[in-house]
Amino acid sequence: MTTKAQIVELLRTNDKAVARALVVLCERQTADEQASEHTRHNNGRGFRPCHARMGTSMAKFYSRNGYLTPKQIAYWRAPMKGGQSKIEIYAGQLLEVAEAKAAQKAGSYAVNSAARDNLRRVNGEYESVRDAGNLLEEQMILQEMAQYNPAARERLEEINRELNNMNSTTYSYDMDSFSDLHKEAYGFRPSESFWQWANAATPTQLQSRWDDLVNSAKLRYQEQCDMEAAALAELQIQLDSTMREHGVDIVTAIRWLHDAHETNGDNHYLDYKLGVKYDTIDKMLARIDDTEGAFT
Repeated sequence: MTTKAQIVELLRTNDKAVARALVVLCERQTADEQASEHTRHNNGRGFRPCHARMGTSMAKFYSRNGYLTPKQIAYWRAPMKGGQSKIEIYAGQLLEVAEAKAAQKAGSYAVNSAARDNLRRVNGEYESVRDAGNLLEEQMILQEMAQYNPAARERLEEINRELNNMNSTTYSYDMDSFSDLHKEAYGFRPSESFWQWANAATPTQLQSRWDDLVNSAKLRYQEQCDMEAAALAELQIQLDSTMREHGVDIVTAIRWLHDAHETNGDNHYLDYKLGVKYDTIDKMLARIDDTEGAFT
């Protein structure tokens, strides 16, 4: 069983554990706290008020990009007055979540094992040993029951159609990639109920869901590209305006943006806060260096 000491040690040594901890703590915030990036309720869940804005922002950053920058990790590992790091003070909450998930996983395993290994009832009148999508075996069981059970007859017709089409159908879905594709499509991984559905679904049903996810992921990607392009145009206008009105160079203008967004000089974090593509600020500064080098 996981202990609080083990969680603290993991937070000290594993960067991904810090990032995942922020996501967990953000999820424990109430909906209005997540939206405002401030802690409003003294309920012992989620971030302390002094960490709410930064914690929520970085949790969203990680969920979107899949990583935290070294400066972001260092911020949470920096010691506080009592000697604990910022992230360590949440070890108790993280242990509570870990224990709850372990208990849920144990229960889900029992349910899923029963669903896979036991017989499946339809209207309480027949059992289907369809284990792992064995349509032929299910078909044999249903053929006799279909004579008096409408639900069995309907299911048998569905199986016959699937079997007739199976030889000419090519399935492109990948069970191991469903979780990643779901996250690309919706920004989060599928719930336990999805896997319960998937364990009982037919190949045709799985392919249909896969195709829906692919289309949603493509749409989400295009929307993200459009938003990033708009954010880049807005950034360029803002930089041009700042340099023209204040008579400063682009390096100073970008530094002022860091100050305004409290990103502590972390260019990747500023990319995220501004909504532009990863490495946008670094590439802007690199072009300046290249230009200066041409005249030296």
